[in-house]
Amino acid sequence: MPDFVPPQLCKSTSRSPSADGWLHEIKFDGYRIQMRVEDGDVSLKTRTGLDWTDKFPAIATAAAKLSDAIIDGEIVALSKTGDPDFSELQTALSDGRTDEIVFFAFDLLFSDGDDLRQLPLFENAQLNQLIDNGKVRKPRMAAAFTAAAALAGAYVTRRFSANDGLLPSPR
Repeated sequence: MPDFVPPQLCKSTSRSPSADGWLHEIKFDGYRIQMRVEDGDVSLKTRTGLDWTDKFPAIATAAAKLSDAIIDGEIVALSKTGDPDFSELQTALSDGRTDEIVFFAFDLLFSDGDDLRQLPLFENAQLNQLIDNGKVRKPRMAAAFTAAAALAGAYVTRRFSANDGLLPSPR
């Protein structure tokens, strides 16, 4: 597995695509993080490749129980009502209180040495199995849904084809 895979980043558009072949993911207000697990060693890297593993020891400890993988996701602080809270995330980082921070998994890029990046997102059931095996509490799956079920608000749009790509993400 590579040490780091440069992430696909969002591009601004005037509106979200609604044609068949697109799905939508909730846009969390956190930090994009790539989790790499190999032989129980974990690294958490920002979208620019900075190693932030030491900032999130509880997530790294939980992820060490996973099989070898590279997972694209986002680290998020949740408010008392369960909503993403970027201000709380920044405060938790500043104060070194990151035990309650959550990693939301978007995509499994590599699993046990296999490159899964060309798999359509809906066909990548290995990500669900990896997270839902009951061994890990901190990583969670990010929900994805079709345009017909899209919620009003901010979201990331992703085409599920061999050429996966990210599109609008209003901030």
